[in-house]
Amino acid sequence: MISRSAHRQALACCAFALVALPHAARSQGVPASSGFAALDAVRELPPPLTTLVSFDFRAIPLRAAVDSIARRAGFSFVADNRLPGLSRPVTLRGTDMRAGAALARALSGSGIVAMLSPTGQVVLVAAPVGSTTSTATILWRGVVRDAESGAPVEGARIEVPLAHVSVLSRDSGQFEFKLPQPGAYALRVTRLGYAPVVMPAQYVDAEARPPLALLMTRASVALASVVVTPGTFGMMQNGVAASQTFSRAQIEAAPQIGEDIYRAVNRLPGIAADDFSSDFRVRGGSGSELYTTLDGMELIRPFHLEDLGGSFSILDVKSIGAVDLTLGGLTADIGNRLTGAFAMQSVEPMTDRVHTSLGISLMNARGQAQGGFAEGRGGWLASYRRGYLELALKLASAGDSLTPKYDDAFAKVHYDLPEEWFASGRVTAHVLHAGDNLSYASRDGQIRSRYASDYAWLSWSGRVGQSPSPDGGDARLRQSTILSATRASQSRVGAQHDDRTLDGSVNDDRNTSSIKARQDWTLTLSPRVVVRWGGEAARERAQYAYASSILRDSSLPREPNGVRARVPYVDSSRVQLAPSSVLAGTYATARVRPFASLTLEAGLRYDRNSATDDALVLPRANVAWEATSRTTLRGAWGATAQSQSVGTIHVENGDQALLPAKRAVHQILGLDQRFANGLLGRVELYNRDQTALWPYGANNADGSVELLPELTWDHLRVVPTAGRARGAEFLVRREHGQTLDWTASYVLAEAREQVNGVWIASQADQRHAVNLDGTFHPDDDRWRLSVAFTWHSGWPYTTTFVRVDTVARFPDHYQLAGYIANDTYNGATLPAYQRFDVRWMRFIDTAHWHGSVFAEIYNVLNADNTRGYYTYVQFDGRGGFLRRVNPTAAIPRLPAIGLSWDF
Repeated sequence: MISRSAHRQALACCAFALVALPHAARSQGVPASSGFAALDAVRELPPPLTTLVSFDFRAIPLRAAVDSIARRAGFSFVADNRLPGLSRPVTLRGTDMRAGAALARALSGSGIVAMLSPTGQVVLVAAPVGSTTSTATILWRGVVRDAESGAPVEGARIEVPLAHVSVLSRDSGQFEFKLPQPGAYALRVTRLGYAPVVMPAQYVDAEARPPLALLMTRASVALASVVVTPGTFGMMQNGVAASQTFSRAQIEAAPQIGEDIYRAVNRLPGIAADDFSSDFRVRGGSGSELYTTLDGMELIRPFHLEDLGGSFSILDVKSIGAVDLTLGGLTADIGNRLTGAFAMQSVEPMTDRVHTSLGISLMNARGQAQGGFAEGRGGWLASYRRGYLELALKLASAGDSLTPKYDDAFAKVHYDLPEEWFASGRVTAHVLHAGDNLSYASRDGQIRSRYASDYAWLSWSGRVGQSPSPDGGDARLRQSTILSATRASQSRVGAQHDDRTLDGSVNDDRNTSSIKARQDWTLTLSPRVVVRWGGEAARERAQYAYASSILRDSSLPREPNGVRARVPYVDSSRVQLAPSSVLAGTYATARVRPFASLTLEAGLRYDRNSATDDALVLPRANVAWEATSRTTLRGAWGATAQSQSVGTIHVENGDQALLPAKRAVHQILGLDQRFANGLLGRVELYNRDQTALWPYGANNADGSVELLPELTWDHLRVVPTAGRARGAEFLVRREHGQTLDWTASYVLAEAREQVNGVWIASQADQRHAVNLDGTFHPDDDRWRLSVAFTWHSGWPYTTTFVRVDTVARFPDHYQLAGYIANDTYNGATLPAYQRFDVRWMRFIDTAHWHGSVFAEIYNVLNADNTRGYYTYVQFDGRGGFLRRVNPTAAIPRLPAIGLSWDF
């Protein structure tokens, strides 16, 4: 009996004899009678070669790479094992690529070509003699036109993924780009308002080629995907619906501390950020007023090292796949937040095999692994990061005895349900953990603190019912379900001693837990009407055990002998609380497109908090009008509100009960404009009026980072009754340039709040702000040099005054006592802030791994940015005088290096 494998080998030899031997006998040319055609010359490939495949090959033989592609797509091929080039190592990666294009990409530059028979049989043969081309850079030109009118299309993005090339068409529709070497390349062309154009991979050599003529057909962006909210920025994604999008390469190459997604985006207009904290303020609103989510899960404590202001986020930038930042004008599905939304999506796991990524820098060490199961239907990802900020503080000579430590871990696993099921989609389980430990000891005091937060959630999203489209893209009804549990804890034990606070101590333990369910529905009634509705409910519990004691000194009226007596007194607080609440919200919104260029959305939201008896009805409306192919106007009006969570009672400031919800009304008008030569512009005007604001604690007299702020002499409890924020933001970008991308923004704004009937500057009031960013890179994008300049008006601060009393007079000297105190809150303004940063990044690809290395200098010019002042009494033996000093400054020059590699 002939075995099945021997029978298969015999058939392969016969097929090779029919094709390869005549091919060699006729000067390496394929005879016309053979019926075979070169793969890159076939316009319509058979189904197996159009199957989407994903792969990541690391220095494996070409034969093994081709075999893997064929096995995934379900086609067979024939090749002589003696064919030169089959043992050549191949390193390449692809996601959802057609098998034919993947095969052409694998064979590129190998001296082997794929031939396709009329029956779909693939045969690998040696490339014809004389087809070997030079490895010199290849210039390819073309023009993009409207398929109906023939008019040139300006601003179309032409991408060549294999060559890492991305350019924009000029106002004449023309474009050109350089390819690094001959090979098979596919093109993808996108433009807002047009259907994407994909040109299958074709072999390109150094010979003169006719210009590409690309035709784009007008097609409205799916109504559910239209961005109707002004002030929206997309990051690390390639959608055509959003006009202001920042790529992953731009985000990772931007100067930042600690590879932190928050620090990478805080240079956008409308955002004010402090050097020491990753947290940022959106148009004058605090970071706690921002709705922050990861894969749909709300993060209640997204920062590490909260005692230092939240120095880093709890998410590694390498684990983030896409980000949407909305600065105002929220749609009705987002509730219980006052200002904006920061929605993050984790990276999509690669499922062909196990992939590992490692990274190390002066700030942290990280590791990540991902892979798949169930033949690609399932995928998993796990990452871990360990920070060691103490090393960076020592390099900056700012560490003293401070030892901050933090770590975080994230994992998820998903499974795609079969498409033939009535309710399909993806089921995903997530877990996220973050932990911090901080200790500090000196002659002035000590602190030990520990923070932990844990999130676990299960999500299911997809269509319900049968979809008219095979890929499910036009499903009429879609749903999203999220079930989650959260737990957060903190413990602070510390004491402080100085000449203004004789003795103080804090013992603070808190725990918060919640369970939550959220359900969202989207119904596409027609291409012009989409309806969305849904709701959420959460049960929250918290426990507080807080105690503080402060031994201060004071002075009584003068005694008869003229000496003012110094009398100590104790100010103590002890709180035991166990609040709980049920929060519920529901919404409904309708989006309509009466004309192809106009999209309207109106929605209504209702929120309730059982603990405060808040019942909030919040109407919202948004509009987007594409006036021309280059101009889009967006407007928003809406009411927002934020109920207080049981885990956010500021017991350290004397609060012992939940407060009524604070409210705001937004009005926003935005204009997005595309100019010639790839310039993108944006202008935003906004106004936000706020009422029923919450009291807060403030420490901003001398600008110090206080580890136990409630014990310091300048701690204030501020009680605002109203607030307002208004401004104008201007942004101009030039992206996808041959060697230079740049962004420039300017903001004119004010943020005020009413305290005791008087309007004063809020904590992050920035009258003027300028950000300039530039990135230099070669055509092949092997490295990037990014420079960033920041300048803004000085923030407000509270001045101090000193009352000086003579305690005793001696023949040769005096003894003086000075009593320092706060003056008018935020009554003065600091000098303007400025900083210049540089980051160089080199991308490396080898036969066994690929990755990147970076070097960065934060605050290159070592600018001494003032954070605050305080006043004290100096006595020289003959008399006393007041001296104002700047005890603290922003972060000095700080170098950083790091390496990341994937294998």
